[in-house]
Amino acid sequence: MKAFEDYLHKKMFERGVELGRFITAREFAEWLGFSATTYSSWVNGGSVPSLENLIKLSSRLGDEVYEAAGYQRPDISPYSLPDGLRSKLESFVSELSEAVKDVPDGSPEQARIVKSLMDKFGLTLIENKADEATK
Repeated sequence: MKAFEDYLHKKMFERGVELGRFITAREFAEWLGFSATTYSSWVNGGSVPSLENLIKLSSRLGDEVYEAAGYQRPDISPYSLPDGLRSKLESFVSELSEAVKDVPDGSPEQARIVKSLMDKFGLTLIENKADEATK
């Protein structure tokens, strides 16, 4: 899929321009949140990303990544979620908003409240390792 390969090369170049320096494929892959091997396979036409990986890529590269890979952008809005999950998330957000309204942002108390409510609702935070690498 030549269009997708070209798209990734273009995006890697744009990232280098953003940083004001040349970046390696490994650096770009890490920024995207993938291994250099996975990225290399995409760039060399050995494979294409799964829909799950395209969603992850879109968080860094934008929604045009779907078109470049030959997919239609999925509907991942809260309204596309099953009713039970949507209801659970709405309840979580409501309780969280109320619980932290008078707590300073970034405070240990805020973190404790968020963790407690996530545990209560059975939610897990998945952190993007690429975000940590750029801090």
